[in-house]
Amino acid sequence: MTNSNAWFAVRADASPQIGVGHIARCLALAEWAKDEGLKCIIITAYKSDFLEERAVTIDAEIAYLPESNSHSDQVYPHSHWLKGGQQLDAQNTKKHLNKKIQQLGTPPSFIIVDHYALGHPWESLLKEIAPILVIDDLNDRPHDCSWLLDQTYGKNQHSYNGLIQDSKLLIGSDYTLLRKEFTKTKRIERTSPINELKIMVSLGGVDKDNVSLTICKALLSLKINFVIKIAIVTTSLNPNIGKLEAFASSNQNVVLLKNIKNIAAVMNKYDICIGAVGSTTWERFSVGLPSVLCVTAENQKQAALILEQDNLIQLIDIRKQEVKEQLQFKISQLTQSPEKYLNNVKQISAVCDGFGAKRVLKHLLDQSEQAL
Repeated sequence: MTNSNAWFAVRADASPQIGVGHIARCLALAEWAKDEGLKCIIITAYKSDFLEERAVTIDAEIAYLPESNSHSDQVYPHSHWLKGGQQLDAQNTKKHLNKKIQQLGTPPSFIIVDHYALGHPWESLLKEIAPILVIDDLNDRPHDCSWLLDQTYGKNQHSYNGLIQDSKLLIGSDYTLLRKEFTKTKRIERTSPINELKIMVSLGGVDKDNVSLTICKALLSLKINFVIKIAIVTTSLNPNIGKLEAFASSNQNVVLLKNIKNIAAVMNKYDICIGAVGSTTWERFSVGLPSVLCVTAENQKQAALILEQDNLIQLIDIRKQEVKEQLQFKISQLTQSPEKYLNNVKQISAVCDGFGAKRVLKHLLDQSEQAL
């Protein structure tokens, strides 16, 4: 049981460069925390319609960090995501936290940080205020935190050897952070596609390289025994939204879905998803939607290969030229028989039940209550 002033803080960013995945998984956890009576403040560097619309739905407050023209630390592979460096970011984050502490009369129960450019130096400065949960999936930098969450399929307790000391590790897809809609939306009884193949194309909320358009053009040129119907799913942060709107309006079998709030229900309407490697993989698994995943960067490849080796997904590499040929083969693999299609549905449904955020929150609240 939490007191009426209980709250926690999130430090994460969403931008065309960073994408929306880090903010999205923090918001998913915040939604579950709201039902436990915890208020949330999101401390972030960039304004976006995506964040502001989602924050309203969970009554979260947003606090914006001041702009900085200073150079980044260049300590980590993704340090360029952070202007001004970790110490300045920590100082500005502390100002927002101290203001909230004065307002509510109590410190945060915990702080969540999901940012590839923040690590041990930032966390060491913030942990004096509250215990810290780090959300990561790169295991490429040291941390100073109470808990470390990595929801990557195939990771194990040894993945962070030498990078943490006394942290509680929450590793694997049992801790996948999904919104409550994925437990509330009824999982449909899928049937193998017959004449019409309904395909969702979901390459992330930003997709700055417009992989979605490349995929859609290739899909419409495939020679398969289905009428293909496509839904492109993205957000208002996508810099190519105008091109996608024009493409959808000129093709009667293509629709564009932007800033979708009921994505679980939408996923139930489609037979296959051509998707990015990332958090939305687990959303698709939770509703039993077979996927062809697109590798667009080298750091995605290892996790995707493990999923493919376990026959959970089909995999293509968008960096190669033969996109049409890859799609032709992989979609045929998924749909060549009703048995194979339905077996994949069964396999992926067993990987993620949608309650990962509840499990993570239990760890956070149990330790927070022990500290009282």
